Amino acid sequence: MDVFPAGAITDSATVSNLQNQDEVATDKVQHVPGTLSAAQAELRAKDHLIASLSEECNVYQSLCSALDGKVGKKEGEIVNSMAKLARLNAQVSSLTKRNGEYKADLATMREVTQSQGEIIQQLRGGARDSGNADGSSLREKEGERQADTIRSLLERNLHLETLLSSIQETLAQRDATIAHLSDRRAKQEAQVLTLSQDREKLRQFCASLEQTIAEDEEAMARLRITIAKEKVAAEEWKTLFTLSRAQPHIHGAANISTVGIFEAQNRKIAELQEKLSECHMQLVASHNGTIFMPRELLLLNGGSDSAPI
Repeated sequence: MDVFPAGAITDSATVSNLQNQDEVATDKVQHVPGTLSAAQAELRAKDHLIASLSEECNVYQSLCSALDGKVGKKEGEIVNSMAKLARLNAQVSSLTKRNGEYKADLATMREVTQSQGEIIQQLRGGARDSGNADGSSLREKEGERQADTIRSLLERNLHLETLLSSIQETLAQRDATIAHLSDRRAKQEAQVLTLSQDREKLRQFCASLEQTIAEDEEAMARLRITIAKEKVAAEEWKTLFTLSRAQPHIHGAANISTVGIFEAQNRKIAELQEKLSECHMQLVASHNGTIFMPRELLLLNGGSDSAPI
């Protein structure tokens, strides 16, 4: 049985304060499950956010892959269009050159036709003069020769006129072909310009998507670090809560250790223990005889069960 001197009753207020402080610490520990649940809920929300960001990044990457394929296809079309345009330019140049040659030949043929017409007129005049002159055999032969020459020139002239007409028709066809090829070339150039602009837009869009993905990955990295810290803190809270529930109570007073979380509470308890020691020393000095300290006070002071002082 514990024996108290009369003066020891004055320490009951100090013991009561100490017990109240322990009850406050107990109350704080009892709130640990709620805090832990809130932390776990936040972790689940952040896990959901990370999953959403990961899915969005996958969508972005798929879109970038599709756009890369589309850009490659557009570049192939541009290369083919430029090759076609080069062939059209070569055809236009060749046709233009041949057209110039045909026009030069046509001018030459017109000059030849005009010259031959003049010769025919001269020959016809000579034949008329021969008819009015003496009908000698020499002049008759000369007239026949001139008549043959005129017929030959007329036939040649007719052939040249037919050839000239054919050349003119060919030139008209060439001009139409050149106009058609020029129109196709203009359309090809417009298409190449449009494809180049589309390719540039796609490249800019891909660059924007890559920047967005990089920012999302950076945000995800920060979230992973935060979640790791939250998990460590949650595990610490869980461990401390488990230890606090497993620690026994003494005489109905909650004596729960909260070291590592309630540093301010521990400092307050240390101050109370120091005051209790001072009170005990005062009791020893003021009373002569055997003093038995209560078991609670000895435990708080680091001693064993009830023992004389």
